Amino acid sequence: MEPKVSYKEIVRLTFSGGYSQREIAAAAGCSSGTVCNVQRKLRLVGLDGPTVEGMSEKELRGLLSEQRGRKPDANYVQPDHAAIQEQLDKHKGLTLAIAWEEYAANCVAANKTPYMYSFFVQKHREWQNASDLSLRIPHVPGDRMEVDWAGTAMEWVDMYTGEVHEVYLFVATLPYSQYTFVKPAESVAMDDWIGCNVAALHFFGGSPRIVVPDNLRTGVAAHTSDEVVINRTYREFGEHYGLAVVPTGIRKPKHKPSVEGNVGKIGERIALMLRNQRFFSMAELEDAVASKLTDLNSRPFKKRADGSRKEVFLAKEKQMLSPLPATDFEPGRWLSRTVSPDYRVSVDASTYTVPYTFAGQLVDVRVGRLTVEVFCDGERIATHPRSHKRNDDVKQESHQPKWHTELLQQSGERFRQRALDEIGPWGRKVADAMLSAGRAEEEGYRPCAKLLNLASTHGGRMVEEACERACGITRTPSLKTVKVLLANMPDRDEQRDAKEDYAILRAEGYYGKDGEANDDGIGGIA
Repeated sequence: MEPKVSYKEIVRLTFSGGYSQREIAAAAGCSSGTVCNVQRKLRLVGLDGPTVEGMSEKELRGLLSEQRGRKPDANYVQPDHAAIQEQLDKHKGLTLAIAWEEYAANCVAANKTPYMYSFFVQKHREWQNASDLSLRIPHVPGDRMEVDWAGTAMEWVDMYTGEVHEVYLFVATLPYSQYTFVKPAESVAMDDWIGCNVAALHFFGGSPRIVVPDNLRTGVAAHTSDEVVINRTYREFGEHYGLAVVPTGIRKPKHKPSVEGNVGKIGERIALMLRNQRFFSMAELEDAVASKLTDLNSRPFKKRADGSRKEVFLAKEKQMLSPLPATDFEPGRWLSRTVSPDYRVSVDASTYTVPYTFAGQLVDVRVGRLTVEVFCDGERIATHPRSHKRNDDVKQESHQPKWHTELLQQSGERFRQRALDEIGPWGRKVADAMLSAGRAEEEGYRPCAKLLNLASTHGGRMVEEACERACGITRTPSLKTVKVLLANMPDRDEQRDAKEDYAILRAEGYYGKDGEANDDGIGGIA
């Protein structure tokens, strides 16, 4: 099974550049200390991006994992986090790196031991979380996209059946320009969530460095005070578009003020403004939402003097987004399966083969719209086109052991031809007799296979001679007859020696004057 913390994701984001250890830790679902250790070991072993890309998660983990060192004890000087934070807030541009250098210098001057920089930063972050401080984050153009579901749902009515369909509003915002995208979705399931994220990237015309989702189950599998585990499909989405998925703090909307604020605006300006309008199709509702969204993005800011959301986006942010890949991401759901003894995994009432050597092992199965992929220890071991037929058996011949392939290829004509090729014409005649002896031709498969085994053991020429003798004894020769004759045949070398050791001689009076044999001649053997 896949580990919770993906070392390949940490290394990928490290080589991508531009991500802090904290951002990588949030995206990979681990602590900043783990990211620091992985990056340090990465430098020690000298791995590069292409080499890591060709390695499995298991190989990379074994190379980079190490035991945690002991935490600093009471002999270390405890930083004054309140004073440090006061200086950070007071002086723009002051960083924790500079604060640590000053702290370490004071410790050395006092002949005391300071914390290492990574542990110093970790302790200060813990103090910030415990203090529940509100940090004003300066936004960078094209740096991040914040996504969430709006709190207010909408609906449309099927005019033929009267069925009411509830619709959810997906919201994506670029914090720098506040440029916003809204898309109605029929559910909050994974496929719709990924589809809305992809649509948002196309709406903005590029990919940001970071996507910040709320702590929703669709995108985040687990989020505790100790770790964040990104949904595997959502993490693959990030890898496809070259971005990092960094969830907001659990129950901390202050970490995500832009999208939270725009959710309120969407609820007020779109859902509420359209509350008295009835829609009779999803397309009709989408058009109405798009119209209101265009109006929202075009309105001038009330507290800013640089125009509207759209104007700021086009002037300063659009060009900062990364180009989108040529193909869109195809979402897939992940399943855990144990390979059956007949080297198959079951998916949606159908079965798919894997190489027989993986029988009995626990594997991960990715079910996409068009394909089914099977992974073991992070390595893909099988790929099949997805079947939507019930009880379908999708297989590849290369996944079978050789003896199973031969068993499935058995036929009467195949046995006859093999007997002719490996034994001879009399062997083919015996094989044909055994295949014709029963009510069904399949009854003769087993004796034919054993006849061929005799040829591999004793040689085709000797078995051919035994088959010839068997056909001279009976019209329906059997395997038993051939085996008895073969067992009682003298060795061919002994037969040849015997022919060379004796001769048949005639007595002197056997032939007459004219060379004709006498009727009473006596022959002798010498």
